[in-house]
Amino acid sequence: MESIPTVIDLTLPTPAIEQAFSEVPLLLIHFSSPTCSVCHSTLPQLQQLAAAYAVPVVDVSIDTHPEVAAQRLVFTVPTILVLAEGKEMLRESRFIGFDRIDRLLGLMTEG
Repeated sequence: MESIPTVIDLTLPTPAIEQAFSEVPLLLIHFSSPTCSVCHSTLPQLQQLAAAYAVPVVDVSIDTHPEVAAQRLVFTVPTILVLAEGKEMLRESRFIGFDRIDRLLGLMTEG
């Protein structure tokens, strides 16, 4: 499986991270926590799905970046957001519907 390069520098201040989110045409954000065992299994599944569509994935720890999670109104993990130019197109939390993400990515990337 080919790796998608990291497109967002998470060492930036929160406003700069949010700006960077809006500059990527299509982006998947995986909000997680080191203590979330489910997150450890959803991230590889999401990365595999994203690679099929050549869409970047950013893993944001709510422990390290609580401001980013708050800005996006993320209150539980795992949460996956599908963003198109910074606008939320889909949100999946706790019980992740990868089929819905797959269907949306298929629609958004067909050209």
